[in-house]
Amino acid sequence: MASNTLRIVAVLLLMPLPLWAATVTVTNVDGEPLELAMVTRSIPGADVADTSDNGYPRPGLVNTAAPQHTRFTDIDGRVSFDALDVDGERRYRVRRQGYRDAVVTGADDVAEVRVRLEPLTDPIEIAASKPANLWLSQLDFSWADEPAVYREHFLRHCGFCHQPASAFMRTARTGEQWADIIERMQMYGAMASEDLVDDLPAGIVGAFEQLVEQHASLPDFEAWQPHLASATITEWPIGDGFSQMHDFILHPNGKVYVGDNLMDRIYALDPATGEYEVFKVPHDEGAKPGGILGNRMGTDPKTDYYMGVHSFAISPVVGHIFLTPSMQQEIVEFDPGTGVFTRHKMDEGFYPHTIRIDAEDRVWFTLALSSQVAMFDRAAKEFTVYDIPARGMLEWAALRVIRFRLGNGFVDSRPDLDWETTGFPMPYGIDVSPVDGRVWIARLYADDIAVIDPGTDEVTVIETPFHGPRRLRIDAAGNVWIVAFSDGQLAMYDPVATQFELFALPVVSETPYALNVDRERGVVWVNGNQSDTIMSFHIETETWRVYPMPRQRTFTRDIEVAEDGSVYTSNSHFPSWMIEGGQPTLIHVDPGLPADPIEALGASLYEQHCNECHALPEMKAPELATLKQMPFSRVARSLEFGVMMQQAAHLASDDRYAIAKYLSSANTQARDEWIAGQVCGGDGELSVSAGPEDNWGFGSGNRRSIDAGVGIAPGNVDDLELRWALAIPGATEMRSQPVAADGVLFMATANGNVFALDQASGCVHWRFAANSPVRSSLNLDTTSDGKPTLFFADDLGTVYAVNANNGRMRWSSSQRWFAVSVISGSLAFHDDVLYVPISTFETALAGVDAYPCCRSHGGVAAIDALNGELLWKYETTAHAVKVGRTSAGTDTWGPSGAAVWTTPAIDAERGRIYIGTAQNMSPPATHTSDAVIALDMATGEEVWVYQALAGDIWNVACHLGRANCPDPAGPDFDFGGGITLVTGSSGRDIIVAGQKSGQVHALDPDRSGAVIWQRRLSQGTSNGGIHWGVAASSDTVWVTIADPPRQRDGYVPKPGIHALDLATGQVRWSQLVERGCDFDPAASPRIGLVAMQDTAPEDRWPDCSFYYGHSAAPLQANGVVYAGALDGRLRLLDADTGEILRVIETNREFDTINGIAGHGGAIDLSGVVVDGDRMFVYSGYGMFGQMPGNVLLAWELRSR
Repeated sequence: MASNTLRIVAVLLLMPLPLWAATVTVTNVDGEPLELAMVTRSIPGADVADTSDNGYPRPGLVNTAAPQHTRFTDIDGRVSFDALDVDGERRYRVRRQGYRDAVVTGADDVAEVRVRLEPLTDPIEIAASKPANLWLSQLDFSWADEPAVYREHFLRHCGFCHQPASAFMRTARTGEQWADIIERMQMYGAMASEDLVDDLPAGIVGAFEQLVEQHASLPDFEAWQPHLASATITEWPIGDGFSQMHDFILHPNGKVYVGDNLMDRIYALDPATGEYEVFKVPHDEGAKPGGILGNRMGTDPKTDYYMGVHSFAISPVVGHIFLTPSMQQEIVEFDPGTGVFTRHKMDEGFYPHTIRIDAEDRVWFTLALSSQVAMFDRAAKEFTVYDIPARGMLEWAALRVIRFRLGNGFVDSRPDLDWETTGFPMPYGIDVSPVDGRVWIARLYADDIAVIDPGTDEVTVIETPFHGPRRLRIDAAGNVWIVAFSDGQLAMYDPVATQFELFALPVVSETPYALNVDRERGVVWVNGNQSDTIMSFHIETETWRVYPMPRQRTFTRDIEVAEDGSVYTSNSHFPSWMIEGGQPTLIHVDPGLPADPIEALGASLYEQHCNECHALPEMKAPELATLKQMPFSRVARSLEFGVMMQQAAHLASDDRYAIAKYLSSANTQARDEWIAGQVCGGDGELSVSAGPEDNWGFGSGNRRSIDAGVGIAPGNVDDLELRWALAIPGATEMRSQPVAADGVLFMATANGNVFALDQASGCVHWRFAANSPVRSSLNLDTTSDGKPTLFFADDLGTVYAVNANNGRMRWSSSQRWFAVSVISGSLAFHDDVLYVPISTFETALAGVDAYPCCRSHGGVAAIDALNGELLWKYETTAHAVKVGRTSAGTDTWGPSGAAVWTTPAIDAERGRIYIGTAQNMSPPATHTSDAVIALDMATGEEVWVYQALAGDIWNVACHLGRANCPDPAGPDFDFGGGITLVTGSSGRDIIVAGQKSGQVHALDPDRSGAVIWQRRLSQGTSNGGIHWGVAASSDTVWVTIADPPRQRDGYVPKPGIHALDLATGQVRWSQLVERGCDFDPAASPRIGLVAMQDTAPEDRWPDCSFYYGHSAAPLQANGVVYAGALDGRLRLLDADTGEILRVIETNREFDTINGIAGHGGAIDLSGVVVDGDRMFVYSGYGMFGQMPGNVLLAWELRSR
C-alpha cells in the first residue's frame, strides 16, 4: 500500500492519559470516529541483528527483533498501546478498508496521537487496496473447455507458494512469459496435468487482462468485525526477502522455533523479550544444493538450500525437536538445550514432509513424493515405512518408477501427468488422534485421507467429497479436521459416524493451506493465504472470526496454539520479497476474547452490568476470581431463580445465559478434562435399537414395571456386585434417569453433559454438551425415519433430539414459556410427536418479599419429533394479571402455577395423554390445579379434569412466613409424580395417580376420570406424600412415601413403601422406614430457595441424615421392588411380600473409574435402572437441603 500512504506530522496532545499507554484516535476527514481502523506501531531501527553470515545472524549470537504491535480502534475510534521499554521513535501506520493509509510518528509511548484518514475515491486505488482473494474470485476461466476443472487445478497447483492474483501476478505478461513461469512452478513442486500446462499460458493472459480492465466490478471489502477491537497482533521481523519462514513449533521452554526453508536455518525466538538465536541445520560435507531433487532453486539470487527445513514436532519425553528436511532421506533431531543436531538417515522414502509425535514418543511423518508414511521408533532407532495403497494399477506402476528414478538421482525430468496426478497422490498433512492413537494422513492430489492403526499396521483409505485435502488436525473428541485447499472449505470427518461435514469459509476464494485445533477450547484455526487473514472456527457454535494480518501478501502455512488460547503463525510467502515491506515475520495473534462467542458476549455483559458491584469489596459480593470457580448450574440458578434474579431481571434470557457461561468457563473446562482418558476404543458408531421401555416410565403408560429381559430376581439380589463407579465433577445432584439399551447406558448430568457409556466398563462412546444442566430424564425412541433418538430437555427449557448412535444433535427447540419455566419431567413420545411437560420454578422465588408473585404457569407442548416444530400447546391457566398487593407492598399476580412436573402418560387407544398438575401459586385458584387432566393427543384440548383438591394455593413463602404466602394458604398437595395408565388382570384400564397428600387415586379413563378407589397412606406435606410417582403391574400398585420431618401440629411422618391391590386399593403390605439414628434438630437443613444457596454446608454428608423417606419413584422388575431413599439407602424388596431382601448404602465415598472424587448422597426422582443382569443407581440430590452426591454406580450379578 506504499503508493496509497500519506505521511503526516503527528499531533501530540498533553492530555491526562495513563502513563503506561499511548493512545491513537482515528477519525474521518469530518472528524467522526472510525471504528476498526488497523493501527500498527513499530520502532524503526530498533532491531539488533548480526548479518555477517551471508546476510543472516551467525549462530551463537543473541539478536533482537523489536515487536511490531497491531490493534484495532474501538467504537470511539480509539486504540491504546502498552508502553515499550525500547528506545526510539514510534511509527504508527493506520489502515482502514476504503481509506488511504496514514503514517504518523511520535516521540514516545506517553502521548495521544490523532489521525484523520482520507477516503479512497479513485477506482484503481480502491481495487489495488483489496486483498488478492477478491481479485481471484473474479478470475475468469470460461476460455477453458471445463472452466470449473481448470480453475480447481489452477488453484491446487499454482497457489501453494504465493497469491496467484496479487499485484505481482496481475502484471501484464505474454504467453511465453507465462509458459516460463509455469515450467518453473512445475520444477518447484507443482504437479499440474500436461493439458493444464499446455492450455494455461494462452488462457491466463486474457483472463488477467480482463480482470485488470474490470477492476471496478470487484466484490466489496469483506468487512472487519467488532471482535477485532479486543485483538492484539504482534510481529517479529526475522530473515530477509530471500528467506521462507515455513513451519515452526512453540516449545515448552517458551521459545518459538521457526524454520527458514530456503536457508536451512532455525530461528529460536523468545516472544517475551524479542531475543533470538539462529541455528544452521547441518548437511553432509560436499553435498550439492537441492538434495535429492537437485538444485531446483538455483535461479534464486540467494539460497543456502541443502536440507529444506520443513515441519516440526516435539518429543513429549525429552523435549527435543524433530524436523523434516524435505530434500533428504532423513529426519533431524535438535536439542534446544544444547543446540546439538542428530541426523537419523533412512534407506527408503522421499520428501519427508509433515511430522507429528505420538504419546509413545514415536515420530510419524509423511513421505510426499514416494506416497508413504514413515514412523521412527526413538527407543529402537528404527524406521518403519507404510505404503499407502495406490489408486489403481497405473499408479501402482508409476510409483515404482518414481521411487526408482528418485533413488538413482534422475530428477531432471518427470513423467507426463494426467488430471488425476497419477503417481503423485502426495501424502501431505498428518496427525495423531488423542483418542485412540491412530495416525491420520491427508493426500493432497488423491482427494482422500488415510488412517493407520499402529496396533495392527492396517492402512485404510477414505475418499473425500472435496478437492485438495492438504493438512489435517484432530480435536479432543477424535474428529478429523481437514482443509480443502483448492475448494476453499473446512471439512470435518467423524470416524465414529464415518461422515464428512463441510463448512464454508468466511472469506471468498481462499485456499486454506493448514490448520490447527485448540482442543481445550474447541476452536479450529485456519491459515488463510489469499485474503491476508487467519480464521478461527468455534466448533460448538459453528461461528467464525476473521483476523486480518498487518501486511499485504501474507501467506501462512502453519499455526500453533499457545496455552492461553492465542496463536502463532508466520508469513511464509514465496518469494518473501513480495510481502509488503519485503520482510517475513513471526506473528502472534491474541484474540483478547474468550474463544466461545457466547462467552465473549458474557464477558462484555458482565463488564457492563455486574463488574461495578463485584469489583468493590464494600459490596461484599464475590469477586470475579471467585465467581469464575463456580459451576454453570450455580451461576445460572442464581441469575434465573436465585439471589441475583432481581439484579438480572432486565437482561434477556440469552444474556443471562451468556454471563453464566462466561463465569463458569474455567470450571467447565476442568469439568470435562477426564473424558478424553475414558473414551472407548474401537471404530464406528453405535447400533442401538430403541425399545418401548426406554424411558422414565419404562413404557408409554408410566407403569415402571418390567419383567422380561431382567435377570435380577428375589433369589439372587445378594449376588449383585459393584462393578464400577463414575463420578461427575462439580455435580451435587444426580436426577436425570438414564436409559439402558443394547449394552449402552445413556446418561445426562447436572453439568450439561450427555453420555453414551459402555455398560460393562463405563467407558465413553460419545459425549453431547447441552446448553445447561439436564433435569429431565432421557427418552430413547426411533422416529419414522429409522433413527434411534434421545429426547430430553435442559434447565433453561431447551428440548433436544440427539442421534443415539453418534451423539449428534438432530435439532433443538426452546420451550421456555416464561423466564422461570423449567422442564423437569421426561418427555413422552408417540408416533413422531413429543409431549413436553412444562413446569415453573417461580414457587421458590416467591420466598423473597420483594418478588411480585406470580405470573407463570405450566402446561404441555406437543412437538414434531422429526424437526422440533411446535404442533400445539396446552396451558394450565390463563395468563396472569395484577390482582392485588402483599403486606410488603409488592404486586400480586394471578392465576399462576398448576405446573406439570413430570412425565405425561400416553393412551394411544383413546387418543389421549394424561398429566398431573401442581398447586396454584397465587390467587385466584383454578380448576386445573392439583388435578389429573386428560388431553386430546391431536389438538391439546381438555377432554376431562379430575381435581383432587380445589383451592390449593401455596408457594415457598408459606414455609418461611413471608409476605407472598396467600391467605389462606393451601397444603401444596400437587401431583408431582407421573400419571400411570395400567391394564388390570381383568382387562380394565385404570389411571393411577399419587399425590403429595399421601393419597393414591384410581380413576376410570372411560368415565371422565371417575374415581374407582382412593387410598390415603400418609398425611403428606409439601415435600412428602407421594413425590415422584408409583409403579404398577396388572394386579399391584407399589407406592413410596417421602414424608420428611416437619414442625406441624398433629403431623406424624410415615415414610415407607407400600403395595396396593390394583383393583380395590387395599393394602397388600407395608414397609415403614425409620431414621435409625439420633438426629440433632439443630442440624436441620434449610428448605426452599434458601437451601439452594447453601452450596457448601459444613457437613454435606452427616452420619445421621435429616431426610430418610422414599421420595424417588419405585421400580418393579422381575419380582423385585427397587426403592431409593433420601438418606442414600437403596432398598430391594420382594414385590409380593414386601420382605426387605437387601439394603445398599450409597451415602459414602467411592473409587471411580474416571479418577474424580465420588460420593453418594440422597436418592431422589427415580434412582434405579435395571437391564439384564445389571443395575444402575444414581446417588446424590442436594437441591433442597438433601445430601448431595455425584456418582453413577454400576452393579452386576456375579457369576456363580
